[in-house]
Amino acid sequence: MCFSIPKKVKMVKGNIAITEDGKRVKLGELKKVVSGDYLRVYGNVAIDRIDRKEAHNIRKVIKSLSLERG
Repeated sequence: MCFSIPKKVKMVKGNIAITEDGKRVKLGELKKVVSGDYLRVYGNVAIDRIDRKEAHNIRKVIKSLSLERG
């Protein structure tokens, strides 16, 4: 199974976003991405922009899945 991970943008340099964890993410077709935006990221490519609430909800689910394996 593959899924995207929400990442918060720390800064944007051209067509690359640097996320809060230091990853470099290709923006592809996404326009007007700014610091503070949340992106759904698969590998090193941004799939789309999502709102803060949705990003936090997805992070909770991912965290709960990793705890269940524990």
